[in-house]
Amino acid sequence: MASEELSADDERNISSLLNIYPDIISQIPADTEHIRTYASRCWFIVLAIIDKATSPVDINRVILDSITQPMSTIHHSQVAGALFHNIGAVFTSTLFVYLNAVEASCRNHQDNSAQVQHHVKHAAMVLEKALLDDPSIAEQMSIELSSFCLSYPWVKRAADLYRLLSSMLDKVASEEHRPADTNSDTNLPK
Repeated sequence: MASEELSADDERNISSLLNIYPDIISQIPADTEHIRTYASRCWFIVLAIIDKATSPVDINRVILDSITQPMSTIHHSQVAGALFHNIGAVFTSTLFVYLNAVEASCRNHQDNSAQVQHHVKHAAMVLEKALLDDPSIAEQMSIELSSFCLSYPWVKRAADLYRLLSSMLDKVASEEHRPADTNSDTNLPK
């Protein structure tokens, strides 16, 4: 494969072939090196491989292989879309890797730049969906998510994510400290 991206005509041709012969995707190499190549040059092949994945392990492997540090804003949009649409199958460990890549991407730009806002907004959307899909992630990633949100208070989505995280953690804390039910049958006088 050439070192530059495919032309629009090449992409349309490959996309047409995949639509006509959907089983061809199972013959495309899907090891880490190839996934990284597809991610940088022909993203829709990555999406086709994810769509054909038969288990959450395979989905996470492909997504992890496609995450780079740092990510361009275009590549981040692609990765965020893949995560967003497959969030029910995404492991917390994959979200940790993704969050680290986002933070590395943000460090490459000046605070409050359009690129930083883009990275933070997309990450906050993915992470919000992850929290709503699996509330246990709030506890598992509380420190990292809090730090991320508090690092970018000027981005509305980060502030919204922080409020959601805080309310979820408050709910967990109140459930843990709820007094025992004093109205149970065992506590009633005879």
